[in-house]
Amino acid sequence: MAEEEKSKKDPFMLLIIIQSITLALAVAILILLLINKPVSKHPKDKGSKRESKRVKAVATYQLQPFIVNLLDEEGRRYLKVTMDLALDSKETIQEVEDKMASIRDTIIMILTNKGFKDVCNISGKAKLREEIKRGINNVLESGNVIDVYFSEFVIQ
Repeated sequence: MAEEEKSKKDPFMLLIIIQSITLALAVAILILLLINKPVSKHPKDKGSKRESKRVKAVATYQLQPFIVNLLDEEGRRYLKVTMDLALDSKETIQEVEDKMASIRDTIIMILTNKGFKDVCNISGKAKLREEIKRGINNVLESGNVIDVYFSEFVIQ
């Protein structure tokens, strides 16, 4: 009788062992496939949605440096900033040059309306960049500024 029970348990144990090994192999293969998944550079992939929405700059234009007083109670802080404009077309360069007085005035008004606390951190500089871009785009009629790059930013 002991031999009958043992012979019935052997196929059952063998089945459990085979299923466990099969499951372990399936999990290992799945992990290997996920780890070695190739990264596609196709623009329609999910990873590059941000890049496909951004408009690429065609031309850049370097502005002369700005030196302004910051809006502080003591009035002793100065900001020196040099920036480049990323433009949507080469024709926009001519428009920027033609309207340089208005563009510089717009930028000076934006900068002198800022205090030290407004521009001392990264988020403040990012907001300032967007405000300058909007201000210049309001001056331009046909072209657009895509981005503003700070090449020099000194607060004293």
